[in-house]
Amino acid sequence: SSGEISVAQTPGAQSAAAGQTVSIRCKTDTLIGDDMNWYLQISGEAPKLLIADTTLRQSGVPSF
Repeated sequence: SSGEISVAQTPGAQSAAAGQTVSIRCKTDTLIGDDMNWYLQISGEAPKLLIADTTLRQSGVPSF
């Protein structure tokens, strides 16, 4: 419907050991400017906001 944006994440899910580096790529089907938020979800836990509006790292989130 109108106003919906589709986001494709590659890979769809990523597992990693502590300290391991992972890469995730997201692509939208329409131009969204800087309106992308990044969350970390650990199995069994609620999602945690890491980065808001593409570049605004949240308090306590280390640089990459």
